[in-house]
Amino acid sequence: MPDPYGGLLREVQQALDAAGIETSIKSGGDVAPDQLYVAIAGETPDAPRSLQLMFLPGMEEVPVLQQFVSLGIAPSKDALARVGEFLLAANVFAPLGGFGFVRGDNLLYFRYNAATSVDPLDLDELSWTMAMVTYLVSHIAPLIERVATGADLEQMLDELTEVIARDSADAGRYLGPDGAS
Repeated sequence: MPDPYGGLLREVQQALDAAGIETSIKSGGDVAPDQLYVAIAGETPDAPRSLQLMFLPGMEEVPVLQQFVSLGIAPSKDALARVGEFLLAANVFAPLGGFGFVRGDNLLYFRYNAATSVDPLDLDELSWTMAMVTYLVSHIAPLIERVATGADLEQMLDELTEVIARDSADAGRYLGPDGAS
């Protein structure tokens, strides 16, 4: 199954590479669509995260671009209720909601799906959403990890309110090496 949007992902990759942002493309081949992986600035070497972009298969009439980040956090069973409540709060107050949990895989993630105009692809709009996704992940994932490892839920909800209340206009500094965007 050739990916009808693989060329667009390569166009995005070229623009990001030109800005000094580390990227890589994984070809989906016959099984899945192509995927573009984008480095997230400020991630630690022992827990690196990357932003994965791909056009969802079967959505060619109205293309849907998914931006996905695996948070690399596996909550214990006794923390699931607290983590769920925290994720709900994060999604309600964040400008782009998309934190979630796959129970069977014990996987916490951020996902943002949006119908996307591809003719032409609006790189400025895509850059803004990528920056916002990485901003949210960079600021909220550490709080999720603390909730998943036993931190007081009320304290973390207070910290979440502070994070969300901050001006996110500078979100672009969280995309790429040393915050280049």
